[in-house]
Amino acid sequence: MDNQLRLETSQAVLPRGTTHPAVWGGSAALFGIGIALLATPAMGVATLAWLMLTGGVLLEMPRRSHRFWMLAGIGLDLLLVLVLQVQRGAVQTAVSFSLGPIQQLHIAFSLGAVLLYGPAVWLGFKRFRGDHARAMSHRRAGWVAYIFRTIGFVLMFSMLWRN
Repeated sequence: MDNQLRLETSQAVLPRGTTHPAVWGGSAALFGIGIALLATPAMGVATLAWLMLTGGVLLEMPRRSHRFWMLAGIGLDLLLVLVLQVQRGAVQTAVSFSLGPIQQLHIAFSLGAVLLYGPAVWLGFKRFRGDHARAMSHRRAGWVAYIFRTIGFVLMFSMLWRN
C-alpha cells in the first residue's frame, strides 16, 4: 500500500495523489459560483453540472462515486434546461433561428447531449444490475453524451455576445 491511499469514507483504494470526491465537489462548486458571478447564474449552474459530469468521468471507479457524480450532473443539467424553458422560452428561441450560427451550434450539441442522457442512464442502470453485456453500449452512449455536452458547454459562452 505504499503508493495507494485508503479512504475511510468510501473504502475505495485510490492511487496516491488522486483527489478525494469531496474535494472535487467543493472545487466544482466554487468554480461554478465564480462563473455565475463573472457571467450569468445559468452559466454558473451549467458549469457546476459540467464539472459534476467531468468528476463522474474521472471517478469511474469506485462505481458508487461515478454513479453519484453522473446522476447529479445530469439531473442538474436537466433542471437547468427546464428552468431556462420556463423563464426564457428557450425552445421557442431555438426554433425561431434568431440566434447566430455559433449559438445554434451550442443549442444543437446541448440538445444532443440531453437526448443521449436517457440511453446512457438506462444502459448504466442495466449494467449496475448485472447486465455486463451492455457495458460497452453504456460507455459509448456516455462518452458521446459527454463529448456533446463538453462542446455545448464551450459554445455556451457565445451566448454572452448574442444579439
